[in-house]
Amino acid sequence: MAKVRKKRKRLRIKRFLIFLCILSLFVVAFYFLLNVSINHITVSGNKVLEEQEVLSLSRLTTHDSFLKVNTFSVKKKLLKYPLIKDVKIKRKLPNNIEIIIKEKKMLYYVESENYVVLEDKTKIQGFGDLVPTLVGEVPSNKYSSFIKQMNKINDSILREVSEIYYKPTELDEDRFLLAMDDGNYVYLTLTKFKHLNYYDEMLPEFNGKKGILYLDSGNTFQIQE
Repeated sequence: MAKVRKKRKRLRIKRFLIFLCILSLFVVAFYFLLNVSINHITVSGNKVLEEQEVLSLSRLTTHDSFLKVNTFSVKKKLLKYPLIKDVKIKRKLPNNIEIIIKEKKMLYYVESENYVVLEDKTKIQGFGDLVPTLVGEVPSNKYSSFIKQMNKINDSILREVSEIYYKPTELDEDRFLLAMDDGNYVYLTLTKFKHLNYYDEMLPEFNGKKGILYLDSGNTFQIQE
């Protein structure tokens, strides 16, 4: 009976030692993983910002621990930059980080003060070569509608606009004139800004000639002599 008890005792000790070994391995593995550095950081979704700019704003480096990265903190840092609208941070095994950003739409440039107005009316310095220049001012009572309508113009078309002028008449206080990069001009009223999205489809109808497209009243093209 005594031999049986000793045998059981030795078995319990053996099992306990095995448990300690396994637990130790888990602790060592966890400690190792906790201190594994980020292998690679990728940036996607950016159209205007360079990848290095995003990385600089995030303050993430490959020296940081993969598991210790505080994604909420990184997102908060990036959202402080006015051009960034939304951010997602993804961990990708084994030890990669992906930063997915969404940028705000840039609407127009004010040359005198060197800033661009964004979709939410906020301003950011520089980037004037990417959007049309607003020449003059838009009255305060028209400004919100102007911003709303500018947001309806596709980015690709907006890049084809060189300058924007507020050109009201007695009959239409919402009238604007847009100078296009190709030498044409377009008259628009606030309710028809979205019609500019069809500009490239209209070009073949001009037969390579330059002139003024009236989208404020009808859809006529006047050839310049």
